[in-house]
Amino acid sequence: MGNVKAVGRVYEAALEVCRGSLSRSPRTLEAAAQLRGLIVELRDVGDGSAFLQGGCLARLEYDRLYQRLPEGKGLDWPTFVEDVLGIGIRRAQYLAAIYTKAVALGVTSETIEEIGWSKMRELLSVATRENVERWIKTARDETHAMLTSRVRAARQHRRDTGKDARRVPDPDTATTTRWGLLLNTAQRRNIEDALRIAREEAKGRDACDDASLLDLIATDWRSNRLPRDRSLTWHLRQLSRVYQVRIGYEDDKRGRKRG
Repeated sequence: MGNVKAVGRVYEAALEVCRGSLSRSPRTLEAAAQLRGLIVELRDVGDGSAFLQGGCLARLEYDRLYQRLPEGKGLDWPTFVEDVLGIGIRRAQYLAAIYTKAVALGVTSETIEEIGWSKMRELLSVATRENVERWIKTARDETHAMLTSRVRAARQHRRDTGKDARRVPDPDTATTTRWGLLLNTAQRRNIEDALRIAREEAKGRDACDDASLLDLIATDWRSNRLPRDRSLTWHLRQLSRVYQVRIGYEDDKRGRKRG
């Protein structure tokens, strides 16, 4: 019981220290000593404390605060981290970077505690200011494996386009493939006309590239040629994928909702 209380005290102290911006944190010897002590103690609290450990590391490194400590004088940051704190420099840099990004995106320690560190470190590697709330909601609703698949998809999107994904991506659409066709002049003109019409109808949508428009055309064509008993389910699945929305419907015959 005493150990649990001690862990709680360390956690609460770290929460208090990590509030506020780096530039406004105290720059005194006492502050440096407290941060050093918390970093060492947080190593034994568990993986969930990694976010707070990153916050303490970022504060101790900021403006070389660690050099106020007697054991930090004359040392560079990597040497201090490894020889004095006993932490690998790569892990220290990773934890501090994750903390800094979380703070920049407005993610709180309470949210991280709710979702869990393992999920949070995954989503923070791809989240932006525009989509961080969507990522957090996804992390709440899905398993770690499902979230990891979406993060991989977002990384693939970044590699393919050089840009961050604006939405939480569907893993099934993450991998792109170059696909070529040999067309005669009439066929090419017909396809280009269809793409032009689809582009005009799709104005205002985020994705209006030729691949997305061709996907919409194919979806529309296939939807009119499916067996009636399969068309509704398939239609909903395709609409959800193409427009990235969740759709539900009510089955009147059975009196239950599906989606």
